[in-house]
Amino acid sequence: KMADINNFGRNLFIMLHDKKMTTIDLANKVGITRQAISAYTSGKRKPSSDALIAISNALGVTVDELVR
Repeated sequence: KMADINNFGRNLFIMLHDKKMTTIDLANKVGITRQAISAYTSGKRKPSSDALIAISNALGVTVDELVR
């Protein structure tokens, strides 16, 4: 199955939960606002490619794992 950016918010939400991280934890690690992270998890906003890479690095996963 081809990577689907629409899966990103759901995957991000699940990964945060699995890693026992809050949106604030991730925001602080990545250097973007908690509101942006919340908008990503709710599907209201799509991340830039730079944000996507930073988030995947912070979570210790690949970009592909975030968007598949």
